[in-house]
Amino acid sequence: MKCAKSQQFLEDLPSEILVHILSFMTLKEAGRTSVLSKNWVGLWRFVVQLDFEPSKDSEYIVGTPLFNEMRGQYVEWVNKVLQSHKGFRIDKFRICFELNRFFQDDIDKWVHYAFSRRVERLELNLLDKGCPMYATQEHYHYNFPTRLLLDDNSNGSDESSIHHFAGFHQYYNLRSLRLGSVNVTGEDIHLFLNKSPFLEHLTVQGSCSKDMLSVVVLGPSLALKHLEITYCQYLQSIIVRDAPHLISINFTRVSNLVLENVPRLVDVCVSEWLFREIIPKLKTSCLSRVEVLSLSLAHDDLVDIEVSTSRHGLRLSSFLSNGILFWFHHKSQGKTRVLDVPQLTAVKQLIVYVNPWRDNDFIHLSSYLINLSPNLEKFVLKIFWNVDLLVNNKGLPSNKQFPRGIEEIVSGDRRRCRPLVSKHLKVFEFRGYLGRKTNDKLVRYFLKNATALERIIVDPRDQLVFDALYESSRYPGTEKFARNAAETKLRRLMPSSVEFLIP
Repeated sequence: MKCAKSQQFLEDLPSEILVHILSFMTLKEAGRTSVLSKNWVGLWRFVVQLDFEPSKDSEYIVGTPLFNEMRGQYVEWVNKVLQSHKGFRIDKFRICFELNRFFQDDIDKWVHYAFSRRVERLELNLLDKGCPMYATQEHYHYNFPTRLLLDDNSNGSDESSIHHFAGFHQYYNLRSLRLGSVNVTGEDIHLFLNKSPFLEHLTVQGSCSKDMLSVVVLGPSLALKHLEITYCQYLQSIIVRDAPHLISINFTRVSNLVLENVPRLVDVCVSEWLFREIIPKLKTSCLSRVEVLSLSLAHDDLVDIEVSTSRHGLRLSSFLSNGILFWFHHKSQGKTRVLDVPQLTAVKQLIVYVNPWRDNDFIHLSSYLINLSPNLEKFVLKIFWNVDLLVNNKGLPSNKQFPRGIEEIVSGDRRRCRPLVSKHLKVFEFRGYLGRKTNDKLVRYFLKNATALERIIVDPRDQLVFDALYESSRYPGTEKFARNAAETKLRRLMPSSVEFLIP
């Protein structure tokens, strides 16, 4: 009886409310509601969120001959939905599949349609080798149709046509733009910023355009809050000036960086190629305000670090080889140059990405960075293991000897790890746990030295998985082994005062 009343209640609701309810479902789920009753027939065609999430089945066929068939089905699905859609506006339009320039015409039509419906959030995550950050060759990626940005004339054609596009005013409502494996130019970005006065989030990953040499963000009238320009093959310069609303910035591979008058910037993500150049710039501008700092390190060839107190803060008197982090101390014509590195006094959350090729406990690196951040509350170590070196041909952890990591080479008093001086560190996250002895050693170090620790999160999952198109782990046996090791070896080490979580 109650079920019948509830069903009747839904039947009596206005169509606008029913469409709003459908917006909380996936597109395929919303389409299935047409069979519920005559009141639901075709309502899905008016939804304002068009999120074309790929089928979970696709994760098992990436890179196989069957993938081309799945890709064709995905393109056909998007085309059919857009041909049936009758909404006058779109809140969210998301494409997430490995597509390239061979689908240029189809994707152009999709972009046309999204902007003709005054889209607010547009995401083209076209994935290259399963990852939007993977940059290959310019001719392989989809090229964003720059002509759309230059067309200010409305043709007044059929509003329902997928080909219809009305020009400049269609960008007015754009608030978020995310482009992955899409070729755009610096001029494209400039036009977007100028034609979209409400744009708050801009992400460009993996553009291979040779015309994307510089990104310029200028003007106090910009609403931009989050800027991410990463893995763009030819990018040389990023200039951000007079951006009063900018909160976070993430960038890689640029030789020139200008950050001026960014008073609200508190979240900075920097790659290994940049840190040696950027710290002096941030030191004089906004480093004292940064609360969330992310560092990406290419290798773990950590040469011993010596830090001494100076009037201006801390001094780095050694360096990390291969240019992976504070590359300030180097020898030039027999001379050593040392630059001051300030304490990261405002940093409360520190995220470190490491891609090691050697077995390493990372205690020395972790203790050094944490001690640079006296007010740190959360430390995240995310390790992208070269799993091929760590497993056998069955995908299980190998017992073979590894090349000695630099932490094993450096010895004596200089090598001794310093205790953590931070009195505020409450959370330690270890992402990429493999169950090795060096991994366990790092966890024990934090239990012993982080006196305010309240929570430890150990994640045994493969951190090289970027998207739903790939299975949860390249080596399920390794993940299973690591998860079991965390349960059996680490959980029993935890005191009652520390919460232990395994995702």
